[in-house]
Amino acid sequence: MQQLVKTHCQREARCTEKTCPPLCAKYKDTYRRTKNETKSVVCKLTDDELRNAGSSLAVAFSDLSLIEGEEKEMKQQYSAKKAEKEAQIAKLAALVRAGQEMRDVSCETITDYVNATVYTIRKDNKETIESREMRDDERQRHMDFLSAIDAEREAKVDAEKKAKAEAKKKPAEKGKDETAEPKPNEGKGPDPVVESPAVPDDDQLRGLFLKAVSVFKKAGRVGSATAMRKMKLTQPQALRLLALMETDGLVSAADGEGVRTLTVT
Repeated sequence: MQQLVKTHCQREARCTEKTCPPLCAKYKDTYRRTKNETKSVVCKLTDDELRNAGSSLAVAFSDLSLIEGEEKEMKQQYSAKKAEKEAQIAKLAALVRAGQEMRDVSCETITDYVNATVYTIRKDNKETIESREMRDDERQRHMDFLSAIDAEREAKVDAEKKAKAEAKKKPAEKGKDETAEPKPNEGKGPDPVVESPAVPDDDQLRGLFLKAVSVFKKAGRVGSATAMRKMKLTQPQALRLLALMETDGLVSAADGEGVRTLTVT
């Protein structure tokens, strides 16, 4: 190839080279091939490039702080969820290990005055869960209740006796009054029944309802003893007053221990 070039150069009058070197200006492409490629080399940054790099560095630091904060918050959330599940697991494990748990169950309390014992019984399976001796205050309330019942019975017996005595007196008085002038109400119906002076009529007792409610509220309890002491009533009057108030829905019926409560506010 070099020989061909030399021959060509010798024939050309314009070629002034004595010989045809490889880098001959006219035939340089014949002896050299050029290829473009990219390589990493050291380059000094300009001032603008330095400023841009500093700004990017500040933004990167800010983004890193945000990411770390989010990571910390997520860790806290997962820690709370983990603690919740651990507590649930511990509770269930204790439940399985014990085979029982505490629940709110409807129960009833029965007071046995004969044996002086109070029983607490579950309503769902009738199981006795507690039994204890009666307290002194419970015994005293029962005695007061029995005393009130006895007093009410005695008052009824006395009222019946007085009514019978009045009925026996009527025939004798009737013979005496035959010669007297008839009274306006005579012959028009039966004579009115004379009630015992110890127990006033129901209308008079109903007139004491408001006062009785106020007295019971201030005393904090409902009972014949309170009515006798605060309202100056006899025992039969106090018992009748409570019976009327119960009928009219002002007080509750006496429970097994003889305790009543106000049903109005």
